[in-house]
Amino acid sequence: MRVRVLERKERFVKLEVAGEDHTFLVPLVERLNEDRRVEFANYEKRHPILSEPVLYVKIQEGADAFEVLKDVASSLNEDYEAFERKYRMS
Repeated sequence: MRVRVLERKERFVKLEVAGEDHTFLVPLVERLNEDRRVEFANYEKRHPILSEPVLYVKIQEGADAFEVLKDVASSLNEDYEAFERKYRMS
């Protein structure tokens, strides 16, 4: 995955997330929107083949967008690892 910052303001980031699709972005956006530091998170992919998805995140005042993204991604990773452990044990 390659992430490129397209726009960064005090409370807003716009990121291109190359090489990813709905499988990664839907749970990421859902988890971001559950975080109290996030006002709004969503993504768009203008064309299924020709464009890369763009992630939009607006955060509460005083929060750091990249810290929030890191925390949420780590939380998702922990969930996926727990699922994998349970799957392997079954």
